[in-house]
Amino acid sequence: MLESIRTITVEATTNRMRDMGISIKADTVRRGIQQGVFPFGICIECAKQPRFIVYEKKFEQWAAELEDKESPPSTQHLAGRKGEVVRENLKSARRAAGLTQQAMADRLGLTLNHYQKIEYGILGGSFAVWDALEDLLGVHQRILREISSNRRDLKESR
Repeated sequence: MLESIRTITVEATTNRMRDMGISIKADTVRRGIQQGVFPFGICIECAKQPRFIVYEKKFEQWAAELEDKESPPSTQHLAGRKGEVVRENLKSARRAAGLTQQAMADRLGLTLNHYQKIEYGILGGSFAVWDALEDLLGVHQRILREISSNRRDLKESR
């Protein structure tokens, strides 16, 4: 029996990527598909304008590969990073609790990628997430939220 090939729109793809914690615009997804950066879609050049097709199964495989990584997500080619900063207090508290990034993400109901972006200072995280982190780790969220590079900048300016 033949299996149908399911596709999704670029806009739906963009929304799913945002749900994963990736800050991206639909135009960036289109350019990524056109340039071959994203392996889950194709661009068909038409007379008036290009047409984009995103294969749902390929997108899900790509997203799963990102989720499996225990390192900070590489989104530099997507929307730019805020620099290599880390919330050292959050990272240390997580490790002291004996939790991996994946375990922390699971307890918070987040994807691994989304949690990593919070820990690496790329995303701020919602109030609900920080309240849950404070409860899980027993450390005040103001301490957990500190970004290590900001602390160094403050010390150097004194």
